Amino acid sequence: MQAGNKILINTGILYFKLIVSVAISLFTTRLILSALGTEDFGIFSVVGGVISLLGFINVAMTTTTQRFLSFSLGLEDVLQTRKVFANSIILHLFIGFLLLIVFETVGVYFLNNHLNIASERLQTANYLLQFIIGSTFLVIISVPYDGLANAHENMLFLSILDIFESIGKLCIAFILLNSSFDKLLLYGFLLFILTLLVRIIKWIYCNNKYVETKFNYKNDFEPKKIKEMSSFASWNLFGVLSSIGNNSGTAIVLNIYFGTIVNAAFGIAQQVNGQLSFLSQTLMKAIKPQMTKSEGSGNRARTIKLSIISSKFSFYLYSFVSIPLFFELPLILSIWLKDVPENTIVFCKLILVINLVRQFSMGIMSAVQAIGKIRLYQTVAGSMQLLVIPIGIVFYNLNYPNYTIFLIALLMEILSTIFRVYYFSFLTKYNVIKYITEVLLNL
Repeated sequence: MQAGNKILINTGILYFKLIVSVAISLFTTRLILSALGTEDFGIFSVVGGVISLLGFINVAMTTTTQRFLSFSLGLEDVLQTRKVFANSIILHLFIGFLLLIVFETVGVYFLNNHLNIASERLQTANYLLQFIIGSTFLVIISVPYDGLANAHENMLFLSILDIFESIGKLCIAFILLNSSFDKLLLYGFLLFILTLLVRIIKWIYCNNKYVETKFNYKNDFEPKKIKEMSSFASWNLFGVLSSIGNNSGTAIVLNIYFGTIVNAAFGIAQQVNGQLSFLSQTLMKAIKPQMTKSEGSGNRARTIKLSIISSKFSFYLYSFVSIPLFFELPLILSIWLKDVPENTIVFCKLILVINLVRQFSMGIMSAVQAIGKIRLYQTVAGSMQLLVIPIGIVFYNLNYPNYTIFLIALLMEILSTIFRVYYFSFLTKYNVIKYITEVLLNL
């Protein structure tokens, strides 16, 4: 199959999976809340939240694994790809066991001494924590298999498995509704079993389909490769932490200066943007493997071309939905929400504009990852995100309005985009004016 056709087919598959999964997820959440009740649902959320705080490590490692696997596939060197996969397995086993120790010590201590959980449900919460820790460990050690399937652009298999997992969670919801057991405990156990089942299917499928999984630890272990991947992952981690710091810091600062009502408005604005962001993220998931393979094969021209195409389509796709939404927000929010918190509309509009600016350089982000020169990129772009918080505090101390921090974030995003474009030009020698013209004007 031609590379261009594969991108189109994979994009279609991923969008179909997204629609189905979101529809099932919305219905499942409603059933789970009904089955567990508000208190137990809250316990599950807070116990799961303790673990998800470290989920950013998984994000950084997934990006790193896929990048190295796709790059080696571009080299068409099976031996090199096998070594990348083998060392990725070793690295993720190390991370998995390390986090297991952290969860079983710090996590258990934090649950029993700092979380506000009713004493009669504390033992159940501890059992629940063990199931969640087990599920998290399985997810972490499966990252190399996810990366391998993504690198081979096998979006059909991954999408079928994601939909299967969503249907599994829906079945769990129906089981809970008709069960007489402790529903919170049963929920944690069944989620662990589902996670285990999905990972076993993934392991069996990948081991049977991909030759790269046929490795020998003794022969393929390469400390230099692990060091290279760890270094790349650490800079990715800085970028992820900067984004989390920006979002969490904004929420905290808004809470300190303006209270929880403003936090509610910010939370809704984040949900609206999160749903729209899936549009461009799904497109990038289909294009990124080919971009990295092109770079690995030495085809820099195609890497640049795919970068421009992905930036262009991300920008116009996001614009197609966000611009009408920008003008119709009052009506849409009034239909969606019974009571719309004050400031929600202005926060939503500013966040939509910020992310529309970000789409302009979406392809550059993936191209820099493919090329591998990410230290300076992550340092500058991440620092700009973090600077939003202290600058916002200064302005709030001068009695500026609550939406000021979003105007600062918009300015920083514009500066970050300018930096990305010029850094991309520095790496690829591609003309800045030509890039702007290609993305904005040449449809």
